Amino acid sequence: MRPRPEIPAWIEDYRDAHWRREGTRQVETVFDAERFIEQVGFTAMIGKVKDNLPFWSEKLPEMPDLLYDSLQQMKRLPLQQQRTHLALLQEQKKTTQTTHLSVVGATFVLMSAILPMYDLSWYFPASTGVIGAICWYLAWRKGL
Repeated sequence: MRPRPEIPAWIEDYRDAHWRREGTRQVETVFDAERFIEQVGFTAMIGKVKDNLPFWSEKLPEMPDLLYDSLQQMKRLPLQQQRTHLALLQEQKKTTQTTHLSVVGATFVLMSAILPMYDLSWYFPASTGVIGAICWYLAWRKGL
């Protein structure tokens, strides 16, 4: 025989509260048991059904339309999810490209600041600075 799985603590707490197994609401006397059965038992359920019957009968003519609308929404749901997923993928791709261009631009700008320390011609630092500025500009345009 397999061991029974252990029930999580939150389920036990729910049972204790609603089934009045512990605490101040615990069923201890015959009167408490009668009151518990009146509030939770089969007759309580029948009473709640009787109380809600006018509301349900009022809503009954709308039920077929509501059911049809719900089924139509469920039919369209995968397409909506696919559209949302594609939009998120495009946004992620755009963000990734913007990030890459920004990093490349920053690298070139830093190179243009460091290259003058070495005795190189002026057009190496200038060209790397221009390339960095162009990358930053493209990143800014993509981010819009």
